[in-house]
Amino acid sequence: MIDGQVMQQVASPAAVTVQFEHCSLTAIDSATETAPEVADFAARVFAIDQAPLLRVQLADCANDQQLLTIATHHIVADGWSLGVLVRDLGTLYDAAKSGRPAVFPATIDYQEHQLDQAVLSETNSESSSAYWLNQFSDVPQALALSATTVDRTKFAGSYANYSLAEPLWAQLKDFTKTNKTTVFVTVMSAFTAVFSRFSENGDLVLGTSVAGRNTELVENLVGMLVRTVPLRLNAAAGIGFEQLVKDVRTTFHNALRHANYPYEELVSELQTRGMKGRSDLFDVLVEFQQFGGDSAGPLEGLANNGLVVTPVELTLKTSVFPLNIMLAEEENTLGAAIRFDTEQFGLAAWTNCGRASKPCWTLCSTTHKSRLNSHRCYR
Repeated sequence: MIDGQVMQQVASPAAVTVQFEHCSLTAIDSATETAPEVADFAARVFAIDQAPLLRVQLADCANDQQLLTIATHHIVADGWSLGVLVRDLGTLYDAAKSGRPAVFPATIDYQEHQLDQAVLSETNSESSSAYWLNQFSDVPQALALSATTVDRTKFAGSYANYSLAEPLWAQLKDFTKTNKTTVFVTVMSAFTAVFSRFSENGDLVLGTSVAGRNTELVENLVGMLVRTVPLRLNAAAGIGFEQLVKDVRTTFHNALRHANYPYEELVSELQTRGMKGRSDLFDVLVEFQQFGGDSAGPLEGLANNGLVVTPVELTLKTSVFPLNIMLAEEENTLGAAIRFDTEQFGLAAWTNCGRASKPCWTLCSTTHKSRLNSHRCYR
């Protein structure tokens, strides 16, 4: 703590102790319900003043299977970093097996990168501050997602999974290509249409995040580099979907130019200017999941060494935002893990939301020229 503020200190490299456990599972696959001892290990709270903010557990299960769990605090590693860690683990395994030294891709020192970012932020601070304060000179009303007022300090959450039907996914990609944009912009436009129903006059803010990795050296760095970006969007009833996509694309590109301006500083500044009763500008965070490592996947390095490696899904009962939609392109579909606040919503609410959102994806097909207020997803 310095002057009452929590400060991050980069410690010298240190060994991490691997905790060994016996696993109660009799078999492991991608659909396995995680063993209690593994879930408890992953969910254990970190003391952020006690390094390292990383822990590792290896659980010995039946049939000569082992379950490896790597847990990190989010201030030291983002989702991309987990891919880098797994890839480097494969490199270390190969080196130990072959007797050769481990060779890792070139990267940059974390402290050096942070200093570079500080200089960049300082250089563009004035223009970026002006951009964001202009965007939020007035702050839209929060989305009326629920009539229930809840305690947002509990962070209790759960997940629901959803995926697009293959024909809709094909239509979405065709629409994206025709309109010379990206899948992210198309998807964010569809979600803008969905959530505009819970806004005042179609004026709303959706959050997203960017990886913050614009060079190959930074791509190989383990750290929390993600930047939170609020997007102020408008899906007024009379707008057509193609025009909405253009507006979302412009807003997103402008926001990217100023993404180095810390979101937390923006919120703090708006609070000093009179924004009351809000600790965030948005209730819905929409993200595309990105993981570092080789293009073929970070597990390839382990699998190439004769190991059979299967990722196992682990659901932690937490949610930072009322609603976090995490998207990933999968084979023949677009998958989404919907993480939601269980104090505010029940599982049935977001199961129904997946069904109710389906008409909005058809905006990317034959009806994309129609106005939003004539389409079922808007009503």
